[in-house]
Amino acid sequence: MNRSIDYRSDYYSLGVTFFHLLTGRLPFEGVDPLELIHAHIATEPPSVTTIKPELPPVLDEIIGKLMSKTAEQRYQSAVGLRADLKRCQEAFAISGTIPTFEMGRRICPGSFKFPKNSTGGRRSSPSCWSRSSG
Repeated sequence: MNRSIDYRSDYYSLGVTFFHLLTGRLPFEGVDPLELIHAHIATEPPSVTTIKPELPPVLDEIIGKLMSKTAEQRYQSAVGLRADLKRCQEAFAISGTIPTFEMGRRICPGSFKFPKNSTGGRRSSPSCWSRSSG
């Protein structure tokens, strides 16, 4: 497990929080701390739709993406997650249901990294960062 922790670990934690909010329980339960650590590292969480079948499958997909064991498989930005959640909200407001859709269509390219040196110039932000981009 020679991996550094980066901002995408927060997405995993958010997935655990969403899991708890939607199901009323944590994805992994146990008394032994080592057992819980092992489960978070190596065990796939149960599907939220297995616990609460009335939930839309797309919420299970979103939580699964948030809680992916590899950071590369998680959302790479809050912009992509926000876009998917907003799409769910809009669909529910219109029809009272949330159909399955292709997730992660609104993803910022690359990842956030601090520059090694300051050039003094101002670069424009990618369009996916703009507030009006949904």
